[in-house]
Amino acid sequence: METPIYGALQNDCEIFTALLYMHLPTLKDRAYQGIAYRGARMTYDDLQAYRWTLVQHRRVLETRTIQSMSKNKHKALEFATQMHTSKPYSILLIYHFPQICRTAIDLTKISETKTALSEYEDEEEVTLLPFTLFQISDIKVDTKNNKHYRITLQNIPVEKKSIVGALLDME
Repeated sequence: METPIYGALQNDCEIFTALLYMHLPTLKDRAYQGIAYRGARMTYDDLQAYRWTLVQHRRVLETRTIQSMSKNKHKALEFATQMHTSKPYSILLIYHFPQICRTAIDLTKISETKTALSEYEDEEEVTLLPFTLFQISDIKVDTKNNKHYRITLQNIPVEKKSIVGALLDME
């Protein structure tokens, strides 16, 4: 569900991104490792861009907006299939984080003292910040419905010697 804050995050991403990166050390214990899902709708051209990236080995994608994901695959599929837009293809993006990723922030309740930060706890939300890097490892079509695609992305950890890595390492 889209809230006013989510709309603001999409429209004024640069301002919120700068603030989030400045305060990222305070969210260190919420850095995510695991699998997260995002439901989306895409055009044919959008899908072709992902396919092109897949066949161009070693190409890297960089997120440019703040994105909401879910630890719950079924919740993400709801978003992919229930959205009514002019984009005909239903997509399930599967994000793999094999290592802790400081730019993927777990908004769920993680302990008795670390309560949920999301307004919609049932969505099991993980927020993905801009400048997070991925490689596409697979694109598959759901054989039951030729308009349902699964795109699998692998997170590429940022080394501490990079500028972003240095920012993430600030205490």
